[in-house]
Amino acid sequence: MHEDLAQILTHLHANSSESHALTAGMTDEQLNWRPVAGKSWSILQCLEHVAISHGSYLNAMEPTLHARKADGPKRTGPITHTIPGTYFLKALAPPVGIKAPAPRSLIPSDGLTKHNVLEKLSATHDRVRTIVHEFGELDLNRIKFRNPFLPLLRVRVGTGLMIMCRHEERHLWQAENVRATLRAKK
Repeated sequence: MHEDLAQILTHLHANSSESHALTAGMTDEQLNWRPVAGKSWSILQCLEHVAISHGSYLNAMEPTLHARKADGPKRTGPITHTIPGTYFLKALAPPVGIKAPAPRSLIPSDGLTKHNVLEKLSATHDRVRTIVHEFGELDLNRIKFRNPFLPLLRVRVGTGLMIMCRHEERHLWQAENVRATLRAKK
């Protein structure tokens, strides 16, 4: 397997392990607690947001990959990013410096359950693994998909996969801060 694709899978595994460790030993009530007088997201809302946004990216990415599977350009080198893609990846990295409101379609609901949220997140991780294994020999720099939130913007598939990993890291960092605040409150 190519090193850059293995790195994506490593990030995915680490993020999955962290989400399970973050929620271990906590009740749904604790995981739904919202800091800042309920104005910030709970731990489960952070994870649900990631699952929803992964799903949106994957729903945009997968049809393009399937359409290009037979005749798509073959891989010639590692995943690279455009200047805007590089900037966006840096902006997503924790610790969060720039906060932006989530699109309405990505705002998680209240009263979530750990089981359902972790199951949804795991399902998106499985879809990413499938992409890496099934389409890894395609040139993920030359195949692009429409950004589901900014339809005029086309994103390289390789960059999209990295954005998903980084975005998840950002919200795991946020969820960890919520957990620390909850612990300090006791």
